[in-house]
Amino acid sequence: MAVFMNRFMDHFIVMAVLSSAAACAGCGADEVAAPDPAPGAARQSALAAPAGFTVDFSDCVESIGVTLVATAAVSPLVPAGFVLAGDWAGRRLGETPTTRRRWAIGTGLAVLLWLLVTAAAAASGVLRKFDVTPPPFAGLLLAIIVLGILVPFSPLGTRLIRGLPLAALVGYQVFRFPLELLMHRAYVEGIMPVQMSYSGRNFDILTGISAGLLGLILVRFHVPRWMVQVWNVAGFALLVNIVTVALVSAPAFAWFGPDRLNVFVLYPPFVWLPAVMVLAALMGHILVWRKLRLGESGR
Repeated sequence: MAVFMNRFMDHFIVMAVLSSAAACAGCGADEVAAPDPAPGAARQSALAAPAGFTVDFSDCVESIGVTLVATAAVSPLVPAGFVLAGDWAGRRLGETPTTRRRWAIGTGLAVLLWLLVTAAAAASGVLRKFDVTPPPFAGLLLAIIVLGILVPFSPLGTRLIRGLPLAALVGYQVFRFPLELLMHRAYVEGIMPVQMSYSGRNFDILTGISAGLLGLILVRFHVPRWMVQVWNVAGFALLVNIVTVALVSAPAFAWFGPDRLNVFVLYPPFVWLPAVMVLAALMGHILVWRKLRLGESGR
């Protein structure tokens, strides 16, 4: 029993830290100005004049990672999650303290740099320029896809799949459960269009719930490899679904109408929804796939 509890707590710590990081993603939802009586007109005006999108983050103090000084305080949750996972992997691989420290510093600085660059791009208004071809936001999406593929295949990704158990790689995707609850709150507050919530066309909450359950099962029991593969494919499909919905809801497409535009992700701290959360989910699925390719199944 003691051995089981130790293993469970090891897995739980990593999943809890990463889940807490996701839970802070919607802190701005409580800081939204009073709903505009004509939300469709407000979103349309945001395209022509960014200042027309009335969201107030001046009192927000729980944003992910690093936010602009004028609007938020620094939170170490996301960098801590990456560092913690890497350090845990290093310990399981028998790395020396010096090696683990070097990895931790490098990973932490890379994460902080990414958070700063994306926040600065959103705060500057660059991402809201849809009158140029291609729009800068397309560049951000491309960067997310490239990083989401390269990092899992990098030495960092190899270190994680070699050092972390399958249960942790699966279970950490539980962050998508509280994230979806906060995204739904964003819809209720008038920040996000309905199609991006589970009241619309976003079913990613199922991935978050199932990840937590499957992760805990993997801690204790043997699970057939094919079952984890099915879960991973299904979770990836749900991720592709919401990313597609978000993309076609952008001003460049407006498939769901001018009153249901996806413009809130063009502002900090919500820019971290695609830049951090989607990126983390994509990397997670590829890491699980690589782990399974090594032949690991069950616990």
